[in-house]
Amino acid sequence: MATRDRALTEAVKQTSPGVLHLATARAAARLYVAYARGPDGKLLYPERHQALREFLAHMRRDLAEKRALLAEALPEDGLGETVQAGGLFLAPRMTSWLGREVDGVKLTRENLPAVVYEHTHVVLNSGEWCGEPDRVRAVFSIPRETLEQARERLKAFARKLRG
Repeated sequence: MATRDRALTEAVKQTSPGVLHLATARAAARLYVAYARGPDGKLLYPERHQALREFLAHMRRDLAEKRALLAEALPEDGLGETVQAGGLFLAPRMTSWLGREVDGVKLTRENLPAVVYEHTHVVLNSGEWCGEPDRVRAVFSIPRETLEQARERLKAFARKLRG
């Protein structure tokens, strides 16, 4: 913060949530400037605004593709409830997997994430993350290659359940 008023500087420091790192400040400045408007209400840097909008559109498309990739490997129970655009994870119902056995272990709400991890090395968060015990939280905002490997491992696990 650029000011000569030490009292103001100290007051801001006392009320801030923590240290503002230089990288964070620079990123915030670039975002802010993309939306900055002059007194006439027009964008001050329309080329930056357009570049940011294009970047965000690309990110949204990429996330939508990743969402679809992951959805292919998970049960379709209530999947229609989770098809809305956006987000960084899916939270499908896992009821069609519950009660089934894999290697002599019966899948329950409590052990499902651990058993899936044991067989696939893919992390699914338990229903506690979603507030619904029959669901899991599956993150797809990871590198595509990693996601594709996870998808194949989950598909193999599902085949083993159908066995």
